[in-house]
Amino acid sequence: AMDMKGGDVYMIAIAETVRKFDLPVQLTLMIVPDEETGSHHSKSAIEAAAKEHDYCIVFEASETMLDIVRSRKTGIHSEYFLHKIDQNFYGKLARFLTEVSTLSDIDAGKTVNPIISLKSDSAPRSNVVPDEASLEIKFSYPHLHDFNMLCDKLYEALKTPTLPGAKFSLLLVEEKETYSIYRYTVIGKKAHAGNNIEDGVNAWVELGHRLLVLEKLIKKHSDFKTAFLLTTDLRLQFDMRSNTLTELDQLQASVVKILESSDVSAYLTEPFKAGVPSRPAMEPSSAFDEASTQVFADAGLTVNLVHKGGMSDGNITRGVGCPTTDAWGPIGADLHTYNEHIVCSQWTPKLKLATDLIVSLK
Repeated sequence: AMDMKGGDVYMIAIAETVRKFDLPVQLTLMIVPDEETGSHHSKSAIEAAAKEHDYCIVFEASETMLDIVRSRKTGIHSEYFLHKIDQNFYGKLARFLTEVSTLSDIDAGKTVNPIISLKSDSAPRSNVVPDEASLEIKFSYPHLHDFNMLCDKLYEALKTPTLPGAKFSLLLVEEKETYSIYRYTVIGKKAHAGNNIEDGVNAWVELGHRLLVLEKLIKKHSDFKTAFLLTTDLRLQFDMRSNTLTELDQLQASVVKILESSDVSAYLTEPFKAGVPSRPAMEPSSAFDEASTQVFADAGLTVNLVHKGGMSDGNITRGVGCPTTDAWGPIGADLHTYNEHIVCSQWTPKLKLATDLIVSLK
């Protein structure tokens, strides 16, 4: 509803107002069905329309009444497949995930969101921080009594999170005299990987931290062995964002370097290829800075002109030179989560501001 059917309703409502009162404004409405996946099929139509118009207003939702987006980051989505998974894979994966997560620098505007999933499953959205990661681990030991003596240390190693807010569950799947099989699940927290990745907890990164701790613990007890119940082929995805294309290229190069040094690249079904930015960075438009400030001032409000990590089709329109402003859609919260919602009490006030902006551009 918030992201972004609500914005579609806003556009239709404004178009009806323009027609009803015969306002001197010519509008073209574009409802893009593939925006969340990069607008790959719609990009050429968006660029063509932007070149023929004086202004572009994007009706992405906003979390506060006062925030209007004047600029956005650029980003890359990359997807690869991993096969021939063996017992050495998960240790290498753990080292890769924990190291690649250190590349994120919120203050510098650089973020990396890694996701692992089964190739046989539908691909998860890479612009959402994953909130669950799990695998089955087989613990082998001389006698069940010996394993029970180690259980407290094992439990402590697996339950203590590295990332604040991460939780876990440890489910006994099978138990025999000389081995036990557990399903270990890390519960993270979903968040938009572009706008507020710092609010999320990447479950796969936390799982990597726990596996490295587990590895150290088992090495101290040579009588005990661990084995991972191997899955079928896996999917590896990255969502990488930065403020400029140059910084994005550097970020991707750092990810590739870590991938190769961790030996995870040996499991790729094809050689690693550099991803292509899905959209250019959205640069500020001074004309809209002035117009937005005036519209809010006329309503007795002070606008916040902000920079966002999340991309939109405003990146595309601005990339071909069309002055663009964004986040004129409805107010809401928790976008890209099961709790996404619109704040109904702020529906009409924000719609009026958007209408006033369009009228001011006549």
